[in-house]
Amino acid sequence: MKVRYSLIGVVFLFAAGLLFAVSSEANIDPGTIAGMWLFNEDGGDIAEDSSGNGNNGSLINGAEWDDGKFDSGVALDGAATYINCGNGPSLDITEEITIVSWAKFDAVDYKSSGGDLFSIGAKGYPDSESPHAGWWFSHDNRSNGQSFNYTCFGNENGGWSGGGNNFSGQNYMFTNDEWYHLAITVGDSIGKLYINGEQLGAEKPFSNLVLSDTSMNLSIGSANGDWGFSGVIDEFAIFNVELEEEDIQAIMNEGLERASNLIAVDSSSKITTTWAKIKVQ
Repeated sequence: MKVRYSLIGVVFLFAAGLLFAVSSEANIDPGTIAGMWLFNEDGGDIAEDSSGNGNNGSLINGAEWDDGKFDSGVALDGAATYINCGNGPSLDITEEITIVSWAKFDAVDYKSSGGDLFSIGAKGYPDSESPHAGWWFSHDNRSNGQSFNYTCFGNENGGWSGGGNNFSGQNYMFTNDEWYHLAITVGDSIGKLYINGEQLGAEKPFSNLVLSDTSMNLSIGSANGDWGFSGVIDEFAIFNVELEEEDIQAIMNEGLERASNLIAVDSSSKITTTWAKIKVQ
């Protein structure tokens, strides 16, 4: 009888494991995902938007598949290659935003002035040129720099590097060929920058903020075709809310699908499915 009860207990625990294995402690609503690119295709010229919002990305100018942090990623040459994800309505974000990505640099140089301005992604050009809108996520390694002064956001009054809406003064030295989890958030006109799940420096107050630039496509690994990233990018996502630090840490530790509750479980069959598939049914 003890053997029978033990066997029943094992079966129960196994079934419970199937049910809860994909659960995450992160409190992320999958409906807040504006776009999500897992880059797991490992072939072809299209990177699917797993959010179900239809912002599929096109690999431009010979961007190549490579080993990612999770499964495959996209290797970029720092010159002409990037991923063009279009200008879909879900990317028109005006109030709060979170952008996350895994990145592996291969050309940072803090000694011989050989570095460049490396773009993780951008939608808009929030600088001195009109319409002074959108966002740009980048690391400025020119002249041995370590800064995020061009990680910036639109200011309706214009001005250099978001008219002050940037992370100038927050510095970090990356190591080539190592993976880093990067994130920026904006909520209540306050910006925060995270590296490997930890906030870098103090939060930044922004003014006259203009997050949305509907005239520009979303570019991953470039700023509208300029200032390209050199290395590999994986698991890039945009949320239309400000995520908390614990959510960003969960994304880093668990991966986007699980942490964002994209994977659901049918309790009767224990078959997993994705939010994108549920969304279109």
